[in-house]
Amino acid sequence: DWSVSRKLGMASGSYYVLHEPLLPHMAIALGALVPVWLSLNAPLAAGLLFAATVLILFIPIALTGYYLVEAPSMAAGRKVTRWLNLDRAKIQFQPT
Repeated sequence: DWSVSRKLGMASGSYYVLHEPLLPHMAIALGALVPVWLSLNAPLAAGLLFAATVLILFIPIALTGYYLVEAPSMAAGRKVTRWLNLDRAKIQFQPT
């Protein structure tokens, strides 16, 4: 229940939208930084190091996407919903 994990949960939409176009570029850049001897002698360690580094690098990118795109869009959607009087709390359930 850490605040960081809650924020990452909120930003998960940005993560999934951004990882597809950014991952190939990050893979090329990080692949160039991994020593060849590590890849040859300990491929599992190199792969785990690569995956952990990519996840860590995505954290600020996903949070930026959340705060600049997702949060304002959700707030605008709530305003439009209220403006059109489509609030769920006000809709009465009518059993059939």
